[in-house]
Amino acid sequence: MRILVATDQPFWLRRGGAHERIASLLLGLENLGSWEIGIYYLGDRRHLEQLRDTEFGSRVVTSPLPGQSLWHRCLSWLKNRSGPNGHLAVEGGDHSPGTKALRLEDYRWPWVIPKFQKFVQRWQPDVILMEYITMTYLKCSANGLRSVWVVDTHDVLSQRCRLFQQQGQTHWLDINESEEVAAMSVADLLIAIQADEADWMRERLPDTSVIVCGHYGGVSPEERSQAVRAGDNKELRFGLLGSDNYPNQTGLRFLQNEVWPAIGGTVGQSAQIWLAGQLAHNCAVSSDWQLVGPVEHLRQFYRQVDVVLNPINVGTGLKIKSAEALAWGKPLLAFPHGVSGLDGIDTADANSCFQAGIVVCRSAEQWRKEMQRLATDTKWRMQLQQQAQHWAESHFSIANTYGPLNQTLQRMVELNR
Repeated sequence: MRILVATDQPFWLRRGGAHERIASLLLGLENLGSWEIGIYYLGDRRHLEQLRDTEFGSRVVTSPLPGQSLWHRCLSWLKNRSGPNGHLAVEGGDHSPGTKALRLEDYRWPWVIPKFQKFVQRWQPDVILMEYITMTYLKCSANGLRSVWVVDTHDVLSQRCRLFQQQGQTHWLDINESEEVAAMSVADLLIAIQADEADWMRERLPDTSVIVCGHYGGVSPEERSQAVRAGDNKELRFGLLGSDNYPNQTGLRFLQNEVWPAIGGTVGQSAQIWLAGQLAHNCAVSSDWQLVGPVEHLRQFYRQVDVVLNPINVGTGLKIKSAEALAWGKPLLAFPHGVSGLDGIDTADANSCFQAGIVVCRSAEQWRKEMQRLATDTKWRMQLQQQAQHWAESHFSIANTYGPLNQTLQRMVELNR
């Protein structure tokens, strides 16, 4: 059976949570079923040059976009549409202050539609997986095609947009609820990333099938074991990994301004904060912080840190960085918001969190107290680490995360024939 993923995200580069989500989902389905994966790519063609050296290099890949000179003219047009800073939603992420959001209609490229129609009629995919609702306009080009149309939503974007606007920020997509529901309605199956978002979709689209599929980073038990640093290390490494978006910037400022100044002087000799990802760019930090910057593969980061921090307290959707930390068996320190949507975790129950190696903090004072305890109480840290490892072993696997989706897709394909 064939799955064609339609996307403008160069997910094979694994830059940020959205990329990791798409890559892990496709590899998980491929591992579980007899799926042949094709990629219909609507992003910057220059990223295709890097595809061949990744685990997706041998897949069927096509792009309807023109050569580079015309592509650059398309980018210029999009930049003019998206504001003076030229932030492109086709690259994903959230906007910088002052940039202009895009609308759903900005993603609709009429000249792509006949090209897409010709390709799907030739390749005959059993499933067409649209990454984000921005790709749903493609369905109008394939009337009569017996494929199962699926939207991997990643988020309820209208909720996220409204939340950003309330904070005085610009979300990458300006969308309201009715527009989002209309875009979702073209799907045969909606993939929600967490249960409360699935409920939201079912309430508004009762005739559309909805399934929850979380995130699993594909961490093997061997990799997870190798990522445990020796218990006799004198220096504790707190790790913070993130893209350079508004929720992550807010969390970083919280640590810099409200947490670390009060404890850095007392734990600075025994602990450091390792800052990785695009969030580390142009970031001024004290000497007891280590700027790692972008990492080529997550294993590089998780092998270097002992405890993962997720200080975000704004945003919607599953917090990919929290799921990844747990999949790697790392103790996690987070606001309740940072672990919301994780299956089996009750943020109001400290014991439920402890069983997964999570410490939930609700104030700056509690963040300072818990970070100080982790830096000075080795026995407590080892207990948390053991709990995180056990929880990862029992909860994170390809079968647990992607098995229900794989079975649903196969069943829908058979019914469609």
